[in-house]
Parts: sequence; C-alpha cells; structure tokens
Amino acid sequence: MIKQGTIRFLFLLSITISFNTTISQPIHFTNETIEIKIYDGYAIINGSYTFVGNNKVTTLFYPFPVNQYYAYPDSIFVTDLNNKEIRYTKSSSGIYFSISTLPDSETVIKVSYKQRLTSDEMKYILITTQQWKHPLRKAEYIISLPAEFELQNISIAPDRSDSDSTHNIYYITKENFMPDTDLIVTWARRKE
Repeated sequence: MIKQGTIRFLFLLSITISFNTTISQPIHFTNETIEIKIYDGYAIINGSYTFVGNNKVTTLFYPFPVNQYYAYPDSIFVTDLNNKEIRYTKSSSGIYFSISTLPDSETVIKVSYKQRLTSDEMKYILITTQQWKHPLRKAEYIISLPAEFELQNISIAPDRSDSDSTHNIYYITKENFMPDTDLIVTWARRKE
C-alpha cells in the first residue's frame, strides 16, 4: 500500500514538474513584417514583431547598423499594438526595451525609425534572429525604392515586384525562415 502511494506521488510530482517547466519557457520571436522606404539620403523603417511567451517581462535588444555609412537612427518610436509608447534606452548600436507576454497569446511590438544613409546602400539587420534558436514562422519585407533609383541588388531575392508613378516596390515573403544574411539593398541613380 505504501509502495503504491509512493508511486502515485512520484507520478504526480513528475507531471507537476513538467507542467511548471512548460510554463517557464522563454518567449519566442515568431513573426516580423518590415516596411523599408528608401529616400534620397535616408531610409524609414517600420517593423511589426510578434512574440509568444508565458507571463514574462523580458528586456530585448534591437540592433541598428551603425558605422561610417549608417548614422545612428533618429526619430525612433517603440509602441505596442495599440500605439501605446514603450520606453527604451539607447546604446551605441541599438536600443533596449521591455515587453510583457501572456500565456498562450501573442504580443505585437512596433518599432519605427529614420536612418540617414551616406551611400547608395541600406542595411536591415536580420542575422540576430539566429540568437532566438527558432526560425520565424513568417517574415515579410516590403522595400520601396524611388523610381529615379535603379536597383542594383537585394541580398534576399524578392518574390515579386510592382511599381507606381514614383516608386518600385519589392516584396519578400518567407515561412519557417532562419536568416543567414542581413537584408541589404543597393541602388544607383539612373542616368538622364
């Protein structure tokens, strides 16, 4: 009788430990939608990022390409899905901010910024996704390039393109995506 009670206790204990382990899993970065608008001398980036977690507050680092060709961004905004401002702290190569996630739900964060460019190249950092150890379920990138610029290269091949009277627009959609390169766009001015 004691043996059977001990076995039941150990079985219930293992279920409890497994359940608690599941609850304490870290957050996961699952989706991103990025819109990049390139202008003469600067780019505006609007990103929407989806996280799934378990009742945690987590501090995230959001990197920027900052070097002799890319100035530190200005006009940085971080908001939740309801456009409520999220405070951030600057570092030399990015920003830190905290997000809250709830069990079995998605948390969407939006980051927007303007970055001055000193060459005919724009870079959006993607390879840091590898630090999450899981591929993105879905990633979408929309790149808008003024019609007076001629596209030279996009480091990730677009699925399709479109144009209007002022811009050429390139669309990239990926599923189960683990980037192995950053998104780099290069262009040249069209000769008149």
